[in-house]
Amino acid sequence: DDVIRWQQRVIARKDFAKLLDAMPAVEKPKSKKVKNDGVLSLVGTVDLLALDQPFKVADKFKKDISESAEVKISYVDGDFLKWFGEMIVASQSEVKLSCHQLEKNSYDRDIILALGGKKKAVGKIADVWQLMKKQNKGQVGDLLNDGKANIFYCVDITGALRVVCVFWDDSGWGVSAYGFDFRNWRYSRRVFSRNS
Repeated sequence: DDVIRWQQRVIARKDFAKLLDAMPAVEKPKSKKVKNDGVLSLVGTVDLLALDQPFKVADKFKKDISESAEVKISYVDGDFLKWFGEMIVASQSEVKLSCHQLEKNSYDRDIILALGGKKKAVGKIADVWQLMKKQNKGQVGDLLNDGKANIFYCVDITGALRVVCVFWDDSGWGVSAYGFDFRNWRYSRRVFSRNS
């Protein structure tokens, strides 16, 4: 009751409008940035050249460890071919990727959050191919070539978000695909994305 009577007296004052004008403006709360929570650290950015020729994924991602292979590939898992094999990769202009190191064991949902959300995290199979092609025989480059996973988030032929993982073994690149949040990725792996 006392509070209501006080408010009525203040509103009834002749200089009420002046009092309102004299009040300090209330600042709007700043939008919160997505917290990384130490999940990722930025390694750098990677420039990929334009991709001039479209291709069918199964025609490029196939086992071939010969010296004449465009990219030495020692293993392609069945889920990858089921989800991406029939996909036609369109030509595209130059692309810049972000490359992060995983700082602690994390599930995909935590990694995606640290990258700034799904829209920022999702890349394309063309990105995976072009990076593998730059290191076609496992030489040093942006992809880890020590057996540890290089992680990409890509949309498959049905529109579902999948996790694509490439890793180098002694004879070539291994290529796998997983359902979202299927694995708890170990620290020190690399994560690539387009817009984070």
